[in-house]
Amino acid sequence: MVSPANTNLDAKLNGGGRGQNLRLSAVQHGAIIAFLGTLSGKDVYTNKKWGNPFLNN
Repeated sequence: MVSPANTNLDAKLNGGGRGQNLRLSAVQHGAIIAFLGTLSGKDVYTNKKWGNPFLNN
């Protein structure tokens, strides 16, 4: 089910408000959820090693 609050979703992916059925297995679904979980965090914004590569630190 697609959230009605999501106004950024392309109409091709909307599927009439139901979303798109990707026919994923339970293992594939779990792998995607685990991958998305790795994209969270604030280290990339606060750690100097991810800062401007053009500055001499």
